[in-house]
Amino acid sequence: PPEEALTLLALMGARGTQVKKLLAYESDTSGGLMTTEFITVQEEQTIEEVLRFLRENTPPESAYYLYVESKDGRLVGVVSLRTLVTKPLTAKVGDVMYREVISVPEDMDQEEVARLFEKYSFLVLPVVDKEGHLLGVITLDDVLDVAAEEATEDIHKTASIMPIKEAYRDAGIWTLFSKRVLWLLSLILINVASSQVMASYEQVLSTAIALTFFIPMLIGTGGNTGSQSAALVVRGLVTGDLQPADWGRVFLKELAVGVSLGSILGIASSLLGVWRGGPAIGLVVGLTMVAVVLFSNILGMFLPFVLTKLRIDPTVASSPLITTICDVGGLLIYFSIASLVFQFN
Repeated sequence: PPEEALTLLALMGARGTQVKKLLAYESDTSGGLMTTEFITVQEEQTIEEVLRFLRENTPPESAYYLYVESKDGRLVGVVSLRTLVTKPLTAKVGDVMYREVISVPEDMDQEEVARLFEKYSFLVLPVVDKEGHLLGVITLDDVLDVAAEEATEDIHKTASIMPIKEAYRDAGIWTLFSKRVLWLLSLILINVASSQVMASYEQVLSTAIALTFFIPMLIGTGGNTGSQSAALVVRGLVTGDLQPADWGRVFLKELAVGVSLGSILGIASSLLGVWRGGPAIGLVVGLTMVAVVLFSNILGMFLPFVLTKLRIDPTVASSPLITTICDVGGLLIYFSIASLVFQFN
């Protein structure tokens, strides 16, 4: 209960005050990740004085670096333990410290923090407020936990499951049900469009029954193609390899890939169509395969960029959603081409 928690924190004294400050931050921000166990030194101190302090006071496990503060408490530099033991004892900290310190604001999202650790191979990263005062540090161990948490969340989203914060073995039946049912209901509504498309082209199907044999192959290939394209683009956006402004370059690349894939798959499926239903069926199936693969590839590439622009996590564009949309589009393309070939209006 909150009352008991406050009482316990009060009994902890200074340590409790620190914990209360940390609890004020959102858990998925840099402030929520940081620890307040770090060592600060002053520019005018000598290395001998700093080493004496370290010998007399047990440093925290995260003390790979010592942070240099100005007289008004602003972070102005960092010095590593390696530097301290390799420089003359009489040297001042201000003369050996590294001044171009990379730090993060207290409200930075934990995913952005993880990217910085990956980009610069940090062991520790300082957290500062708007005035540049050092608030705490984030260690690599903390970020590894974040990476595992974010990876799990992304896996859930790619399967159209709302993120589950707890471990699977601890999740109850209601939790597992509620995190999945809304997405499944939404996908059913989208699939209604597939049924409507087939009903609209009932005359085409009744005239050429052989067309039905190729529906699973065509819409399945479209869904797979779209999922592949979406997976590549989503991963690029999540890791920062791609930016929203790159959509034009990615579009041209995926357009070329889609045409290439569609051509090869179209020839193969056309031969199957000729073998199963004759030249007309082969023509319909071949043309449809080219169009479906191209459509699905572009859709899979484009949808993550649109979601990112709308500030929606692009990982929701993966498998179930993209596959369902490709199914509807694939059927519409298939029966439209069949209508033209068999001269139906």
